[in-house]
Amino acid sequence: MRGIILFVISIISLIAVAAELPAGDLQAAGKTVANNRAGQPAQTASLKPGKLTCEYLENPLGIDTARPRFSWTLVSDGRNQKQLAYELIVSDNREDIERLNGNMWKTGKMTTSQSLHLIYDGLPLKSFHRYYWRVRVYDQDDARSSWSVPAWF
Repeated sequence: MRGIILFVISIISLIAVAAELPAGDLQAAGKTVANNRAGQPAQTASLKPGKLTCEYLENPLGIDTARPRFSWTLVSDGRNQKQLAYELIVSDNREDIERLNGNMWKTGKMTTSQSLHLIYDGLPLKSFHRYYWRVRVYDQDDARSSWSVPAWF
């Protein structure tokens, strides 16, 4: 009997939480998902770049190579997602990278699933100078992600 009462209380709590959310949304496992009963299509899974590294490090203070290697992980809310292509930009100042201007290197859209050890192929890098970089990826449906947060080396 006690188990049934706890079950009923948990159902009532879930209904109360769902009633406080905007129309058409339910919250499950900390993620908001579209509710098809509201007449809106479900959101598609999004693929985006996650942890960005340069020479195996996040935001290294110094590197000892003229052609560093870039890598990133992929993050998605869905299953069976894959990268179809990427774009990478490198800038020598924070303002340009915030404006999505790669004044040192712009790869353009590169059709490849590679996200590990991409070798820098831009203008020559100077010692003792900080560079900023960002990447965006395209999923298997050729939908592009937003740009990653800026990283530096």
